[in-house]
Amino acid sequence: MTNDAHGDRGIDEAYVIVAPGVEAGGERVDRERDGQRRPIVFVPDESVAPRVAGELVAEGIELVELYGGFGPTTAAAVTAAVGGKVPVGLVTFGMESLVAAAASHEARRAGRTTHWGLVDDGTAGGGLVREHGPHRWTAVEVSDPADAPGAARELVRAGVDLIEMPGGFETTTVAEVIAAVERKVPVGVVSFGVEALAGAAAYSARVEAWYAGRG
Repeated sequence: MTNDAHGDRGIDEAYVIVAPGVEAGGERVDRERDGQRRPIVFVPDESVAPRVAGELVAEGIELVELYGGFGPTTAAAVTAAVGGKVPVGLVTFGMESLVAAAASHEARRAGRTTHWGLVDDGTAGGGLVREHGPHRWTAVEVSDPADAPGAARELVRAGVDLIEMPGGFETTTVAEVIAAVERKVPVGVVSFGVEALAGAAAYSARVEAWYAGRG
């Protein structure tokens, strides 16, 4: 199947992740699977994200997800930086995770050792481990949402103190992950504001159609 706008290269998105300890210029990891690009950019703090997001969109990225401690204020700045051209989402936490998530964020900002984990939805192309100063970030990939709870349990066994999940997971799967880790660590998932809902839904539908056409 050929997408008129993108040829056969797929539909692209990016992760921007706050990683205290990374060099001022940030660290970029380019990943691709089945023609779909998913660059991951680690930035030293939230203030760098608008510029980074603008550059990513300029090169054709069609959706941006923010991880590692972003709030609505910075997400709004990122949305403004990309001119509202693509949907921007950020990780949010439910009430059951708020206190533990806040403690983990504070520890990270204070320079205490933290180990964060990502349960990825299978389109980023394999696992990934990065260390920045005392902090470690580990991604594990699942090709089926049913495997997400088990992957999360493995992350907890590996010592992670916070888990984040992309916006492609359904709420029921996120709830299953929370149950699987027995609330030992906070679990957050990317969500989108009202201004980004239509764009995120359209993006998701196009990705599903693109993969179905390749099957």
